[in-house]
Amino acid sequence: MKTLHVVHPYTFKVENDRLIAGPISQFTSRDESIRDLVSVALDNGKVINYVGKIKGSWDGLLELGAMLCDPLFNWVKDNRIVEITTLDSGVLIGEDKPEALGDEQWEIAKRCFTTPDEMKKLTEDSQPNIFIGGYLENCLANAMGHHQKHFRKNGERVYYVPELCARHNSTPWDEVRPKLEALNVHPMSQEEAMGVFR
Repeated sequence: MKTLHVVHPYTFKVENDRLIAGPISQFTSRDESIRDLVSVALDNGKVINYVGKIKGSWDGLLELGAMLCDPLFNWVKDNRIVEITTLDSGVLIGEDKPEALGDEQWEIAKRCFTTPDEMKKLTEDSQPNIFIGGYLENCLANAMGHHQKHFRKNGERVYYVPELCARHNSTPWDEVRPKLEALNVHPMSQEEAMGVFR
């Protein structure tokens, strides 16, 4: 199934390291394109929303609230979206218990965060996998690299849509490109992404 991965969408509501509730006029065109891509992907594929905060946490509620104050982000409430919880870095918890955690803490962590086994089930029929979100040079790159390493099928190409990605404080593209090339992920235009899901 064609899958759109939306990594930490709250990053679309950050400007100059501040979370902004409601529309940000300079990003209206981008945010309309995100809404349109998510809508067509929900109708004709699967959308996985990567949340970087534990459900019900104060930070998570603020991030969700900032998105819901913008009508272009009403899609985050759509019950067809599959929501997973990642670490702040955009990756899943590991398969093995870290030595620093006790058994009880590890069980709690596995209930709070999406496990690799859960993600494998979510993505076993996913192809192609297209990523948007933020921050492109951080969490999004980490999520794509994690997908490449743990969930990619033979010969599968992983894509991202540069125009629909947030960069931290508009990090220059020349600083981002080498990291993405090293991950062997491929850019796709928003028109091409829309075409995949039509």
